[in-house]
Amino acid sequence: MQEIMEILNFKENRLICIGGKPVSGKTMLLLKIAKEVALNSKIRAILFSLEASKEYVSKIMGDNEKEGIVANLIINDTPRISINEIKEKCYSLKKEKNIGLILIDYLQLITSNKKYSSVEQEEKAIVLELQELSKQLNIPVIITSQIKGESGVPSLFDVTRNIRKYFDDIFLLYKEDENRKIIVAKRKVWKIRNDNL
Repeated sequence: MQEIMEILNFKENRLICIGGKPVSGKTMLLLKIAKEVALNSKIRAILFSLEASKEYVSKIMGDNEKEGIVANLIINDTPRISINEIKEKCYSLKKEKNIGLILIDYLQLITSNKKYSSVEQEEKAIVLELQELSKQLNIPVIITSQIKGESGVPSLFDVTRNIRKYFDDIFLLYKEDENRKIIVAKRKVWKIRNDNL
């Protein structure tokens, strides 16, 4: 976990994708990152949980540490929230609470106010908006995303072609036997490692 936190590096604007197929552990990893940040750093973060409720997220994070989490982590569980609403909320919270990290679960549930010719075009537009948001606020944005491809070890090519080039970093999760593994699919190196999620 510590290794992941160091890789993510919360000191600059970056657009980071945590990708995987259903039940690969994307949400749990994002929540662990959120919890780690809330309890052990001075960074205030916002988590957009488009699928799980605020109550469920709080329960997963643990009631014993609730006070520390509440102090540094804002949870928004608006279902099917639009990209414009996300941006407005983040700009506002940057001014009011000086947030230093944005976490979103997950890309395919974000809606757009515009009409697009395909789902791929809509996803590309949303990712570009998030990239601009990260640059404008000078903070990282970490978003989970479903990926395509057959079962087995995923690759960068399982991330939709329209969006993968806009991410600074892409981490892909998958299960092998009973172990969860993380592939650093887009950085200077390609690694496969075991990690206790």
